[in-house]
Order: sequence, then structure tokens, then C-alpha cells
Amino acid sequence: MKQAFITSFALLALLGCATPPMQMVDYEDQPIKHFGSHGVSIEEVRIDIRIAATKAGWDVPPSEIPDRMIATRSDGKASATVEIAYNLKKYSIKYKDSNGLDFLNRCSGKASGGPAKTDEKCISPTYNEWVKGLNDEISRRVQY
Repeated sequence: MKQAFITSFALLALLGCATPPMQMVDYEDQPIKHFGSHGVSIEEVRIDIRIAATKAGWDVPPSEIPDRMIATRSDGKASATVEIAYNLKKYSIKYKDSNGLDFLNRCSGKASGGPAKTDEKCISPTYNEWVKGLNDEISRRVQY
């Protein structure tokens, strides 16, 4: 009897460790801050976003499209791909694809912090953490 209780308790503890998917967060229309009077080019914005993404652990291959880029992050078990669209005044980070992050197109997950929540799409909290880190790094970098 004691053995069954210990086994049941251990099983419940293990199941409790799995974090369920939560509502996915996209970052839309994030401001690019201009403090000085000098102008900034779209190429400077592109370079700064690429540097910020790389610093945050994302891979950003060269892109032919002048106002957007694709970024991918992987930890060996899971990966995520986002699209970063930008202009001289703002940028957005939007989900594109993932593997191993429990993406659900329809869910009733608990919302996490962030400026804009994607309706009815859930994913592992790891994705939201990765994208928050990416957004924080870009936000720090695109101040002119």
C-alpha cells in the first residue's frame, strides 16, 4: 500500500512539472525611438535589428526583402521562427513556425505578459520567453 502511494505521488509530481502551453504573444508596432535630429536609414535599422537578434540568440540569414527578415532560434530540442517587419518608425515580431514548442492553433491557455496577445493560439512558455528576449534586445538597440 505504501509503495503504491509513493509511486502515485511520484507520478503526479512528474506530471505537474510539465508546463502547459500558454497564449502566444506577438509584439506588434513597437516604436523605434528617435532622440536626435539626425536621420536614420532603413539600412541602419536593418543592421541594428540583425545585431540585436544575434545577441539575443537568434539566427538571421540575409534577406532580399528591404523591410523584413526571418529569425530562427533553436536549443537542440525545440526551435522557433519569427518574421520581423520594420520601417523607420516601428517594428513587429510575429510567429511564423516552430518545432517542439507545443503550438496549438486553438486553445484556452492562460495569457502571459506582453503588449499584444494572439487570439486563441497557444505555445510553450519557452517561445514567449525567447521572443520577449528578442523584443527587449531590439528595443534597446533601435534608439537613435
